[in-house]
Amino acid sequence: MSTVRFEFAGDVTGPELEDLVAVAEAAAEGLVGAAALAIESPAAVDPAARSVEIDAGSEAGRCLARVLASLAERTIGRGIFRVLRIEANTDRRPEQVKAT
Repeated sequence: MSTVRFEFAGDVTGPELEDLVAVAEAAAEGLVGAAALAIESPAAVDPAARSVEIDAGSEAGRCLARVLASLAERTIGRGIFRVLRIEANTDRRPEQVKAT
């Protein structure tokens, strides 16, 4: 299983983050279907920590991660968040993923 963690700068409030994720989920539903997102429930939002973790081990999770990255880049800016890929069952530290 692979997890993608989005970390947002202090300028982003908890409600803004929750709204951004809600829009990303709505867009992802259009691509993979509401049932896939509901069954796989790939996102965990932590407004206090300004972070989102997405289980990218499924098509729905990967789609949601891509949509969220694109929306975040376009709405709040590339320098305001970072994306980390965390591989399960490894001793590796999370690696930062650069948006292209």
